Amino acid sequence: MITTARPRRRTFLDADRQASFEADGYVVVDLLDAEALDALRAGYTSLDHRQHRDSPFAEGFHTTVYDPRTDYRRNVRDLIGHVVGPSLDRLLDGHQVVFANFAVKLPHAAAVPHHLDWTFVDEDRFSSATVWCPLLDTSLRAGALGAVAGTHERVDFVRPVNHRDYERHAALLDAAEAEVLIPVAAGQAIVMDSRVVHWSSPNDAPQDRVVAAFVVAPSEAELVHWWVGPDGVPVRYQVESDFYLSYVIGESPAAAWGLVGSTRHPDVPIG
Repeated sequence: MITTARPRRRTFLDADRQASFEADGYVVVDLLDAEALDALRAGYTSLDHRQHRDSPFAEGFHTTVYDPRTDYRRNVRDLIGHVVGPSLDRLLDGHQVVFANFAVKLPHAAAVPHHLDWTFVDEDRFSSATVWCPLLDTSLRAGALGAVAGTHERVDFVRPVNHRDYERHAALLDAAEAEVLIPVAAGQAIVMDSRVVHWSSPNDAPQDRVVAAFVVAPSEAELVHWWVGPDGVPVRYQVESDFYLSYVIGESPAAAWGLVGSTRHPDVPIG
């Protein structure tokens, strides 16, 4: 059983940010200066995005990690890592990037419903987090991210990539203290624990809402990828960071690069 007992390995170098992160499950930071933001925009424009796939749960929304091209995913990861890396080094207490992608909402794209992210680390010991940095300003009507403060403290289950229990996620909302949309300016970022329930508003703006969204974890944490096998038993795969360059989201992880090992866990709760 996953617990939320502390002490847990800290995420931020700054004590005040760390305290806010622990209390609410997310913080807003000034991540990129104007030069870095321009570099990220130019790099995004230079990439070949022609094979995007719409998400099954929000029309007009897609993320580049679903693109089948390994070289494209690597270019995305390298671009984001190169531009954002120095800022992360000043912000986080020893980290690794699990994967990096762009989350895109086309004009008139629908809202993304409330959900939790996958499990990437041993959450008894570590917190993984999504860093969500828009390339243009977001607003309540232009794809802002919403988060439900405190829900990370109530998550006692793992989230496999091929299993998402929306009823269980909704049960967390019933006890939540604060549910807010968080408009941020281009170059700012929301750093959010992977256990926080979140969603995003529709994009009513005339241009794409593009966000650099990448998962970070403590540098010493073993990376994991949970999968529910055909017999219904959760499987815990140990993976390297290159795993997400070849893994086809939604398919069995067995054929992907960067797979270290696996163990079955029939008694682990999933959600």
